[in-house]
Amino acid sequence: MSIIVKTISRLLRRKCLFSALSLLFFILNGIAALSHNNGVGITRTLLQTGEIEQQVYLSSSTATIKAPGLLTGSLEVVAQKVTDLTSLGVLVYDIATDEATRSSIKQQFKEIKDQIGDNPSELFPVLRDVILVVATGNTPEEWERSLNSTDSGERSHLATRGTGNAIVAVASGAAIVKDLPEIAQELGKRVGKSNLFKGARQKAIAQFGKEAENLIYIKFNKDGGAAAEIMAHFGQEGFDALKKVDNIDDAAKELVKNKIVYRAVNENTYNFDKLKKQGIIDATPQERPTYVTIDKYSDATTIQQKLQLPHKPTWIAEFDGNQLVEDIRIPNGKYMNAEYKEVLCKSFPEINDIKLDGGGSQFITNSQIKINRLVNLETGEVILFKH
Repeated sequence: MSIIVKTISRLLRRKCLFSALSLLFFILNGIAALSHNNGVGITRTLLQTGEIEQQVYLSSSTATIKAPGLLTGSLEVVAQKVTDLTSLGVLVYDIATDEATRSSIKQQFKEIKDQIGDNPSELFPVLRDVILVVATGNTPEEWERSLNSTDSGERSHLATRGTGNAIVAVASGAAIVKDLPEIAQELGKRVGKSNLFKGARQKAIAQFGKEAENLIYIKFNKDGGAAAEIMAHFGQEGFDALKKVDNIDDAAKELVKNKIVYRAVNENTYNFDKLKKQGIIDATPQERPTYVTIDKYSDATTIQQKLQLPHKPTWIAEFDGNQLVEDIRIPNGKYMNAEYKEVLCKSFPEINDIKLDGGGSQFITNSQIKINRLVNLETGEVILFKH
């Protein structure tokens, strides 16, 4: 096997991609002979997607066909980059001979510049992630798994594929040019999120430095805005919670653990009579979760402002957060209609012609909640419950 790996590596270094691809098919056909059905399926997947099935390289796999990640990663590089380099050659020729192509590329560069704006340093991490995916074929999450996965086969496969793709991209000169439309489009998506969480990101990085940057842009890349808000709002506690977990919603579990949690209500709240008499907030359907906060505010005006409520609450329900640890998460923005997670209320700065600052923390649950006490925000009346 080591001879095969060395041969493929040598072919790649010499840019003999056709020979490397021929070797690839020779290897796959030989492997397929050992297990016809499995081999055909794996070969077909590679031809259709340019990727090798996980079962081949995972060290924990029990598949008949197994190969080390170093080999499978190299094979994916060959399968994916042959067509890339061919199309690149056509594009380079077009750039040299066709004015329309040059104008198109110039416009794409302009669109990227417009996305970045006047403060490019704010978006370097975003641009870095976009280029990373385009040039190496690995997302930031996959690079993270290439370092920290518990499966040695997956680590080897992802590291080899990413490194190989990067080498071929660099060796091919202007390979990145052909991906300009993709880069411009992806930047457009990420710039909106980046600006949305700009203040939280700046505050988190100022307080926690490089570690915060890694949490925002690498560990929780998809939910980096939420990670930034958690650190900016909860400080050291939020930073520690993010370091403990791998999923952004698991950070919510850490934050409510051993805490008093609050729910603002009034007489028009659904099933308020039961809540007031029995101290129970009913379980809710999945599409209409119950919103709660771990921020304590003492007056109705502040609560309405911070939690962006359409009406002033008259009561605040207090309860033990431990009962929600198994069912607590961070909502998506715009009342679950946005793509991004929103830790701090900001989606509705104006409701019913009332300007609302927002900035209070918010979490959601669908579970029944047993209240410890209910406090009237106007009179100070306290109703206690025993469960």
